[in-house]
Order: sequence, then C-alpha cells, then structure tokens
Amino acid sequence: MSAEGARNRRTLLIEEAAQHAIRAAGDPLEFLLGVMNDLAVPLPMRISAAQAALPYCRAKISPVQMPAESGGMTFEQWLDQIDGSARKIDDLGDKEDFEHSN
Repeated sequence: MSAEGARNRRTLLIEEAAQHAIRAAGDPLEFLLGVMNDLAVPLPMRISAAQAALPYCRAKISPVQMPAESGGMTFEQWLDQIDGSARKIDDLGDKEDFEHSN
C-alpha cells in the first residue's frame, strides 16, 4: 500500500479506461475527444479534456483589424456609425411615407 492509500475501484476503472483509450486512439487529440465524449467519465474530467482539445479544434477569435480609411475608429464605433446611418435612412423613409399619405 502506498503512502496515499489504496486506490478505490472507481479510480482503477478510470485509469484502466484511460490506458485503453490511449492505446486505441494513438493520437493525443483523438484521446482527448474520446474522454470528452465518454459519458462514463466524470464531468469535471470531460470538461478538462474538452478545454485541452479546444485549441486544436477551433481557431481563437482574434481582434478585427479595421481598414486604414476607417479614421482610427474601433470596430464597435464603426458599427455604431453604420447603425446610426441606417436609422437616419429609416427615419427618412418614414417621413416620405407620411408626406405621400397626406
């Protein structure tokens, strides 16, 4: 018996399943995805596997670089400007509809 004590049956089963999965998968990413999708594995371990696999499955979202002609605006400021322009166009359309109905 080690200083930590004997491992319980559940721990032994998890370790055995992990060793089997490593041998079967051969690829570390496939192993992580297998752990993530295995409903018999405890949820915290599945979440850890998903977090470890994520960078290899999805690209990180990066900031959007605005074109030079944007006048130094941030993307959010540019969207606000477009939204304001669209509202002005909508308002003009409403005024024209009102004038034509009279």
